[in-house]
Amino acid sequence: MAHKPFIIWTMQRTGGTNFTKNLISLSGLVAHHEPFNRPRIYGELTKSWMKDKDNSKLHDAVGRILDKPQIIKHCVEMTPWRISAVLAEESAKRGYNALFLTRESSAQRLLSMEYAQRTKVWGPSHEKPKSEDDPAFIQPLDVDALLLHEEKGIKRLNDFWSMLKKSNVGIDSISFEKLYDCSAEQAAQNVSSVLRLLFPENPEFSAEDLVDQLRGGGNQETRDRYSRFVGIDELKERTSELPAYEFD
Repeated sequence: MAHKPFIIWTMQRTGGTNFTKNLISLSGLVAHHEPFNRPRIYGELTKSWMKDKDNSKLHDAVGRILDKPQIIKHCVEMTPWRISAVLAEESAKRGYNALFLTRESSAQRLLSMEYAQRTKVWGPSHEKPKSEDDPAFIQPLDVDALLLHEEKGIKRLNDFWSMLKKSNVGIDSISFEKLYDCSAEQAAQNVSSVLRLLFPENPEFSAEDLVDQLRGGGNQETRDRYSRFVGIDELKERTSELPAYEFD
């Protein structure tokens, strides 16, 4: 049974890959991960807009894409602001729900992103032994650049939350920490809210079973290596300078 389409609004390395996969499986719909990134399936649309800045053409193209119900995982820091804004507007017109997936610990997300970029390890299947990733820790962290990157992502997620909220779409948020860094019972309560939004016609979907499945595997287990980054203490200290998520 296919369900109502939705978009997952997030940033890279948020830690919700398994959660996303499970939601997609429950939906019964075709899904695309970051499809508006330039190398991906709808990337030509992004490249075209960057070339001609034709907003009318962009709205038409995004609308045609969304006319076919689907699930989209969209990382807001990876495409121009206008692409995301049009995606928000056109998806709202077509009744797409919106789930915002975040990482409360900006430092952990940024360290995960930096580690992945330096090692080219983006998932457990490509993980390297500790003895092979030494070069990734030679160059100190560019803390200013990392914080600027995070600030841009947070502000964009706040922008699109506000836009979608005003459009009266079904909307909810959840963080990595509310899935994994709390008791299983609390995580199930948090997940229940998401399931009610995305699958209201299927109350039998079990939040408890989903949490058990999420916690049963999928951890890349590289977080213990991040302490080797030069500048990690400064990064952790200065994340207090970042704006807050404004999801209400």
